[in-house]
Amino acid sequence: MNKLEFDESVRVLELGVIGSSRLFNSNGNDKSYVLGDISFLYDQDRVLVDGSSIYDISDEVMVSYPNNNFGILRLDDKLSIENKEGFIAFVCAARDKFRKRDISYDDFYEALERVTSVLISKYNLRVSTDEWMRSNDQLSKKYFNTIKKNAHLTFRKTGKKAYEQNCNQTLRRNLIEFDNCVNPFMSNKYSSSQMEDALRKMEISFDTNNSDGAVVTISDLETNNYVTYRRANDGFSYGLTYKDSSDMIFSLLHTFNLNNSDSMYDGEYIKYEFGSNDYNITPTTTIYNLTHNIIQRNSGAIVDASVDDKIEMYQHLITANAYAAQVTLDNVSKGYSYSKK
Repeated sequence: MNKLEFDESVRVLELGVIGSSRLFNSNGNDKSYVLGDISFLYDQDRVLVDGSSIYDISDEVMVSYPNNNFGILRLDDKLSIENKEGFIAFVCAARDKFRKRDISYDDFYEALERVTSVLISKYNLRVSTDEWMRSNDQLSKKYFNTIKKNAHLTFRKTGKKAYEQNCNQTLRRNLIEFDNCVNPFMSNKYSSSQMEDALRKMEISFDTNNSDGAVVTISDLETNNYVTYRRANDGFSYGLTYKDSSDMIFSLLHTFNLNNSDSMYDGEYIKYEFGSNDYNITPTTTIYNLTHNIIQRNSGAIVDASVDDKIEMYQHLITANAYAAQVTLDNVSKGYSYSKK
């Protein structure tokens, strides 16, 4: 849990009272948020919890939400909570205990929705790729020149050239679809309420400590397949990692780097990988750079990309779009994420 996630959770949960406690964080600070006899203190990437009834409340949370990944751990005479879902669930349960009522699933989920909605806005997830790239002159020039070179239709071209232009355009359309699947919040197909309903089957984590910029990860709570999304001053990255029923792992990245000394990773590229955790299976890796129109397979020779190469990447994108949609968009119409017993 980063500090922004903690601060927004505190604001939504209205933990407005701050006082001294027996807790100290790594900086020696003991100013904690207090609820009844329980103190909450943020310490780096976690929340420390102290109080006479914390173990009983923790047990209630674990029983009430058995299919969770709340990251609630016992440390000597206190608790450590490692993610916002666990923190929100614990605070809601503590309030219910003080009110002498059963744990309210609705209170937890309403608070989780409100916190996540604020974070979605603060991380600019509703801003499209094109809007993001236009915000920087250097990014804009290189990115849109790549699009123009690879996807602009020239009607006077015939035969092989016309076919190649059609392949480029089809590839671009599917790249846009992939980006919208990885980050469903910038898609115009779904309302805000539908997106909020999707949180019932997805977990969204926000990482501001990543050296490559802010990273958002959306995980399907049933399958643990996930997508990642990064935007930084040097570009963007949309990624998918998906394990199928035979335990084969499919991953695809759509990335733009403003500058990179390696031509394969300079500008816009697609990286496809297919393999397994079984070391006896040789993985397959293909990188297609759209900016320089070059391709590399399994760390081999770098060559000019042909139409057939682009068709192959298009086919990988079709698969990636279907898998990414299962993680995000398909969850819009599904039920609750944290099922009670």
